[in-house]
Amino acid sequence: DDYELIGTHRGKLVKTLKGFAKKHGWKVRIESKRMPEVMFLKLLRQTKLFVSPWGFGEWSGKDEEALLAGAVLVKPFAEQFWHIMPQYRPGITCLDVLPDWSNLEQVLVQALRDKD
Repeated sequence: DDYELIGTHRGKLVKTLKGFAKKHGWKVRIESKRMPEVMFLKLLRQTKLFVSPWGFGEWSGKDEEALLAGAVLVKPFAEQFWHIMPQYRPGITCLDVLPDWSNLEQVLVQALRDKD
């Protein structure tokens, strides 16, 4: 069912990010419950990279919020999306990763290395 597929996709991301945090000493914040808007917006303004898994579709309102707050959006298969707002343009407005997260570490390491 759809919930199981979403849970698997997101669950693998959580496990992967926790491993990267430990390996690289990165500060990673993973939230599974809704937080107060003021707290969320404060956290978002401090975010460098916003890794956004799929939900019931590829698009998420959080993608737009992350971009507007100045974070770099990291999205699986972003190159395949078309959106009325040009937010899914890999290398320009976001970073593209594989849906199985197998290249996520490489993409994040490179992004954190780049100063621009």
